[in-house]
Amino acid sequence: MEISNKTIEVLKNSGWYEGRKIDITENLEFLKERGFEVFESAKKFMEEFGELKINVEKIRKNGTTKVSKHSTCIKETIGVLNSLNFGLEEYVNEKVMLIGSLYDFEIDLYISESGRIFKSIGWVGDSVWEAFDNIINEKGTIIWDKFNG
Repeated sequence: MEISNKTIEVLKNSGWYEGRKIDITENLEFLKERGFEVFESAKKFMEEFGELKINVEKIRKNGTTKVSKHSTCIKETIGVLNSLNFGLEEYVNEKVMLIGSLYDFEIDLYISESGRIFKSIGWVGDSVWEAFDNIINEKGTIIWDKFNG
């Protein structure tokens, strides 16, 4: 999949860089204390893309600027939640884990065991890169009633 230059630029401005691999030990302990099972796709995501605050600027037709704020900061995203089933597993037929939030904590972002990315209202991408490209460029995503897994 080809990723847009805008996506790469926004991620770099947020602190991401090629080969990024942060220490996630503290986050893994935080999640374990709350009963979360952290599978390999979630660990890889957190190592490369965790702890980013992603701000996407868009100039509206009237000339004003809108900023969409997204976060992959696990402690902020999960807060006091525990590992109760979020209900997505029945739609995607595999385990999912909360990994971030979109639009200033209005919509939750999840990763499945296979690495597909979902938000609380639908599919975002079959890979992390596809998901970031869709989010940052505000491409359409598929809502649950149209998603067939």
